[in-house]
Amino acid sequence: MNGRIAITLLASILWITLSYWWFSKANRAEGAFEDFKLNMLAEINRAREAHGLRRVELDEHASKVAQMHVEEMARNSYFSHWDRNGLKPYMRYSLAGGYDAVSENLTHTKNIPLHMLPQTIINSYLAERPPNDGHKRTLLLPYATHVGIGIAVNDGWVYVAQEFVTKVVKLFPIPRFATLDEKVQLMGKVPSGWELHNIDVFYEPLPSPMTTEELSRTSAYGLPEERKSLFKLLPPNARYSDGSRGDIIVADDGAFICPIPFFKKLPGVYTVVVWLLNRSDKTYVPATNASIFVCRDEDEMKRLQQRFMHYLSILR
Repeated sequence: MNGRIAITLLASILWITLSYWWFSKANRAEGAFEDFKLNMLAEINRAREAHGLRRVELDEHASKVAQMHVEEMARNSYFSHWDRNGLKPYMRYSLAGGYDAVSENLTHTKNIPLHMLPQTIINSYLAERPPNDGHKRTLLLPYATHVGIGIAVNDGWVYVAQEFVTKVVKLFPIPRFATLDEKVQLMGKVPSGWELHNIDVFYEPLPSPMTTEELSRTSAYGLPEERKSLFKLLPPNARYSDGSRGDIIVADDGAFICPIPFFKKLPGVYTVVVWLLNRSDKTYVPATNASIFVCRDEDEMKRLQQRFMHYLSILR
């Protein structure tokens, strides 16, 4: 065997060895993360059952949204409910094809073994006291049915996201993007035991990209203040206090239809929240957080779709 052949053979062996090592390490990390998600789910349900609440199921779709956000945070060394495109959790979930109500918990920490982290995180949430108990209230959402879980690690820091989802109402597909002159209808069905109370449409300007410095200054998130409330259509001779008859047509079987007004007549994010009344305990529950990105024209819409393509690709 001459020297050139020996060097080539040695290089091939080294490449195979390094490839095997890299893939083995990646597989071990992926396995550890999957174990983490299952352990986190178990801890979430332990806490919920201890408070007399129903268990939640792990949701693959919401987990993909959560995973994309924690990976971006880890990659860019920031921690925020907003992402670098200025998107809030319900906006990301909507872009990915979700419409149900969603609430996000975030944690980042270091120097805690991965196998101990789920219990540590949940115990820290349960220890919160009002008024600084946002994580606890999200963990113990009474009507949550599912949760998405994401985890990423960088430079010793572990980033964890939980997306609690309330799947109650059924909606026909709604557009994630529209232009100001489009007419959008919301159609769905309320399940037995529930009653549609009203629909709120919230407005906020289209999101702008954010720097890591801006993201570091953010804290809790929520829906904007500007909104238009829509109510069930009344009989011809009846009126609400403002003189209107209402907008939502509701059938006896719970099916409903309603126009979604872009009431500001401006480009922006119009988020639709369907409020349901639980007939058994008389509790009002937000059942959707469906965001529609309304643009001035088709060109603006295409630019936005390109910006948000990574979330659009998750669409189930």
